[in-house]
Amino acid sequence: MAVFELHDHFTTAQDVRKKVMPLRQKEFCKEMAEQGLKPVRIRNAMKVKMQLSHNSAPTLRMVQNLVN
Repeated sequence: MAVFELHDHFTTAQDVRKKVMPLRQKEFCKEMAEQGLKPVRIRNAMKVKMQLSHNSAPTLRMVQNLVN
């Protein structure tokens, strides 16, 4: 019997949730962008200043979308 015959699909994998940047990080990005910093430097400065790990820091794409 195939899965599509049962009309239900069960999986142990969780849905991928979209990562949301906290307001404090958004404000930091905007402040740095006003000073003319590029998104890569903003992201690196945020990791240092807010003591974020590689996994907890926003992606470069998120920073780029916010400041551009």
